Amino acid sequence: MAIDFDKLYEAMSDFASGKVYILDMDTGEIIVISPAVQNIIEKERTGSTLTSSERAILKEVKEKFDHKRKDRYVPIPKIESRESYKIMQEFAETIKNESMRKKVEEALKAEKPFSKFNEIVLKHPQERKRWLEFRKEKIIEIAKKWLDKIGVEY
Repeated sequence: MAIDFDKLYEAMSDFASGKVYILDMDTGEIIVISPAVQNIIEKERTGSTLTSSERAILKEVKEKFDHKRKDRYVPIPKIESRESYKIMQEFAETIKNESMRKKVEEALKAEKPFSKFNEIVLKHPQERKRWLEFRKEKIIEIAKKWLDKIGVEY
């Protein structure tokens, strides 16, 4: 099955948008459900009145899903904060500049390690680029383990 690993990376690392990502086990498609659509689904579930545009959106969403096979759709998990932290630790070990590496290692031991880590790395464009590539590679490794666990060949 063809899996879009860039989109799967986005799904597993998207904490801020409120989007829900679902894997279609038949096609490999990654379906994105926005917060606005989630609100419409919730309004319908609770019996609230929907506008005509909300009804049209809901109809389109319902047509997209095969309601006879609920096992066809699997929610894509976000990576856990401990996994993110581990990735940052592994990256810190690869920093060649000893002064920067020590700052990053100290940041990881400080209160709010995620923001402190990013604050340091973002000040160094080459390391930032290396960090983003490193992080993506590690999250894709996690994604592949998840796909293996749920029985998806890619």
